[in-house]
Amino acid sequence: MFMLLILGVVSLCGAGEIQVESRKDVITVHDLKASEARTTIALDLASNWQAYGGSYGTPTISQGDGLCFVNGLIKSGSWGHLATLPTQCRPSKRLIFNLNNHDKTSRVDVTTDGKIQWDGGGKDHTWISLSGITFSPGTQGQSALPLANGWQAYGSSFGSPTYTVRSGVCLVSGLIKSGSWNVLATLPAQCRPSKRLIFNVNNHANTARVDVDTNGQIYWVAGEK
Repeated sequence: MFMLLILGVVSLCGAGEIQVESRKDVITVHDLKASEARTTIALDLASNWQAYGGSYGTPTISQGDGLCFVNGLIKSGSWGHLATLPTQCRPSKRLIFNLNNHDKTSRVDVTTDGKIQWDGGGKDHTWISLSGITFSPGTQGQSALPLANGWQAYGSSFGSPTYTVRSGVCLVSGLIKSGSWNVLATLPAQCRPSKRLIFNVNNHANTARVDVDTNGQIYWVAGEK
């Protein structure tokens, strides 16, 4: 099983400013504030999880520019259901994220009913970071991701892999299976980076390195398979 989630395939410049250089094969976005019209509320925690506090503050959910962002560190709960997202910030299919448990990676899923749940990987400490959960809620603006080398949608609650462009940010999400370990998919011209990028993506309890090249190719390089 292989989860592919790629975030931020653009240049992030300045204080919340998104800027992509003008090229024939790249969207041009200048002077766009990613924080525009963003609302932030406290995250509804579950299973006795609580805010870590101190300099880490309180976990929050923010929404703006067609994206949802979860941030924060939680502690001292039962490993399973961690928190619940509000109805306006829920994905159209089940998503898997790589999150931090100190020196280890944890698999955390977000389901269509808003549950944020630990599903594997590190749990050696009494805390887990939720920072890194970012997605576009609903289905608006989603397009099918062109897969390569025999890779296919995992299906079921994980749906089909998609890409979405929101406020100059290109997000790729989905679970794929049963292909050859090299090129996984190819992004369309409007969703390609200006330089080669490296991402940590989820392979259940482990991490894989997946690169995105300027020609749009998404390919596995190293790590679990």
